Amino acid sequence: MTYRLNFPADVFDTYKQLPELARRDLALALVDAQQDPLAYSEPYGQDDGIIRTVAQGHVTAVILLGHDTATMTVLTIAYAGTTNAYAGTTNAYAGTTNAYAGTTNA
Repeated sequence: MTYRLNFPADVFDTYKQLPELARRDLALALVDAQQDPLAYSEPYGQDDGIIRTVAQGHVTAVILLGHDTATMTVLTIAYAGTTNAYAGTTNAYAGTTNAYAGTTNA
C-alpha cells in the first residue's frame, strides 16, 4: 500500500531552502518510505510504529504515520551540512595528512 505524503506549509518551506542535493536525498528517502514506511524508516525514540525517521546523506526527517488513513506527514527536517560540505571535508583530511607528515619529519 502506498502512503500519501503530507507536507505542512512551514516544513515544505524548510524543504525548499535545502541545497539541491539534500532535497534530492530527502525526496528519495520519502518515496521509498511511501511504499513501506516501517521498512524504510527507523524508530524515533521508542518504537511505536507511528513516529519514525528517514535519512539519506546529510538530511533527516521525522515522519508521522497514519496507518488507518495511509498518510505520511513530514513533521520536521534536519540538515547537517553546508552548501560546500564536501569541499570542507576534503580540506580537513588534507590538513590531517599534513599534520602527520609534520610529526614524522620532527
